[in-house]
Amino acid sequence: GKVADAAIKGKKIKFWKVEIAKEDELIVENLDFLSNGTVLVSDQKDGLYIKAKDGVVKVLEIQGENGKRMPISDFLRGNKIEEFEVFE
Repeated sequence: GKVADAAIKGKKIKFWKVEIAKEDELIVENLDFLSNGTVLVSDQKDGLYIKAKDGVVKVLEIQGENGKRMPISDFLRGNKIEEFEVFE
């Protein structure tokens, strides 16, 4: 089932599949100053990583507003999500 609903730049997004990022997947020194929901990495090749309250989540499957559910690489091909944007 769906993991979470969010919005970015006023567009609704559904996360269908996420996993907690492994320590070695992401080298980020200090995330404390960033708010939860902040995009850390957004790249068609590397994927979408978002700061969450329990660490960093990697989004695997996503659904954009009026779109269908798809792998994150397909979504990022057609939709720009900038690093340091914040999901609400």
